Amino acid sequence: MTDKLAEIDIDESTEKLVINMSRISALDATAIQKIEELVERCKSLSVELYLCHVNKQPMKALKKAKIYDELGEERFYKNLEFGTGGLRGIM
Repeated sequence: MTDKLAEIDIDESTEKLVINMSRISALDATAIQKIEELVERCKSLSVELYLCHVNKQPMKALKKAKIYDELGEERFYKNLEFGTGGLRGIM
């Protein structure tokens, strides 16, 4: 996962970024660090970051690292279909 996070290409023209986390069963310290860096990159470019289908352990890790609080509950969706469907109304 950490490699894929580093490969995400966002710039000034990117408005929203949705990440499907359904295949991620656990996050280690390195993954949390990469997510924190991505959150900062998104903030610096005014990109709205949304996380979908976050499993139990990753959610616990995101909350412990305060990433959940930093992004806000409204940036987390139960599944990708709901997430992209919900985003259609604000795009």
